[in-house]
Amino acid sequence: MSVYKTAKSPYWQYDFAIGGHRFFGSTKATSKRAAQKVETAERERAKAHVAAISAAKTSLRLDDVAGRYFQEVGQHHVRADNTWRLLSLLLDFFAKDMLITDITDDDVIKLVAWRRGHLAPWRTAALAVHGE
Repeated sequence: MSVYKTAKSPYWQYDFAIGGHRFFGSTKATSKRAAQKVETAERERAKAHVAAISAAKTSLRLDDVAGRYFQEVGQHHVRADNTWRLLSLLLDFFAKDMLITDITDDDVIKLVAWRRGHLAPWRTAALAVHGE
């Protein structure tokens, strides 16, 4: 186990490397046994993180990248349903099998123009109330 204590903190720290990536931080634990449990959990999270990074390096398909983004970041947003909806719009516009590296500036300009044609639900409701 790679837990240690420093003079500057009452908490035990962890520090380890997996797959060339370094992971370190405070365990927020004051006993060594509790710190070792935290470090074991952090190691498992780190292994999953490194595996996801490796998987992403093998697939640059837009569908895979969007799925990975939602899994690692988007699902933790306050409005995760909105994040998923916006990712779905991207997948509707671009082909799911399109490589993210194949998206050009011109494609982004076309996407922005296409999105401007979609009114936000709150905007549509406001227009209906005001009779516009």
